[in-house]
Amino acid sequence: MELVKCLAEFICTINTIVMTNLVFSPSIVNRSVVSCEHHFFNIQRLGDEAAFQKNALRTDARYRILFVSRGEFEYMVDKRKIAIDSLKVGVIKPKHSFTLPQQDVTSGYVLSFSHDFLQLSTGSSALLQSLFLNLGEQDQVQVPKGEHRFLKDLMDRLIFEFNSDSGMKEEVVRGLFQVFASFLNRATSQMNPVSQGKCLRQTKRFFSLLDQNFATLKMPADYAKLMAVTPAYLNNIVKDTLGNTTSYFIQQRILVEAKRLMTYDELNMKEVAYKLGFFDVSHFSKFFKRITGERFTDFKRTIAA
Repeated sequence: MELVKCLAEFICTINTIVMTNLVFSPSIVNRSVVSCEHHFFNIQRLGDEAAFQKNALRTDARYRILFVSRGEFEYMVDKRKIAIDSLKVGVIKPKHSFTLPQQDVTSGYVLSFSHDFLQLSTGSSALLQSLFLNLGEQDQVQVPKGEHRFLKDLMDRLIFEFNSDSGMKEEVVRGLFQVFASFLNRATSQMNPVSQGKCLRQTKRFFSLLDQNFATLKMPADYAKLMAVTPAYLNNIVKDTLGNTTSYFIQQRILVEAKRLMTYDELNMKEVAYKLGFFDVSHFSKFFKRITGERFTDFKRTIAA
């Protein structure tokens, strides 16, 4: 109920801003939420022809969330038939082949988004990794009893804002999406509680510390020291839990913040480097190119296009 109350207050605030135009900027209104493939986001109604493309089998690098507001919906993922109704949310992870057949008796939504959009919108690696841990191999999430209307209202507002030309469109869409991601995270943890073993507790603590210190602490040894463990031990538990090294997650957290600063705060490379604790701009430039494969200026130009 607390989440429902928060959403109501959040939507009330949004309505006030949109209706009164307290903050209005043509540059914000005209800038699409879907800036480029790096942080792609889209929401469509179940049944829209563009969402189904003649039932073609597809595989790409996006996440998809299916929400049914009325009826039932059947679809295929990796040649497995999956059925959902208003009490379940469907999850299609990147790189899985899927088919979404058109079904006139069903009403609902399809959200599709890239990994970068998920990271940039949640703004927290701890929340993001917790969501991944809770989802695991699940392809469905149970909607808690009594919260279907909450989700429907959230989806209705999200598609309205996505298709609007209102001021602060991007900020509102990201905010609503963050509410949805938080709901999904809570629902998955309640549906299938993950055993709070020592490795998982320490992995979550690592990400909590990373969120607090990524601009100043950039080495695995820094976090191992804070946790009173060896760098090798910390690396092993993180890799066993999530499949990548501590160095990888530190670099990705810095990179996500760099993309957020350049995209939403519109900072230049020098400003981004300073915010992230790189006092030598050339060092930051090399870091960005090494991790992304692109120069900072080229990446920013792509986003602005």
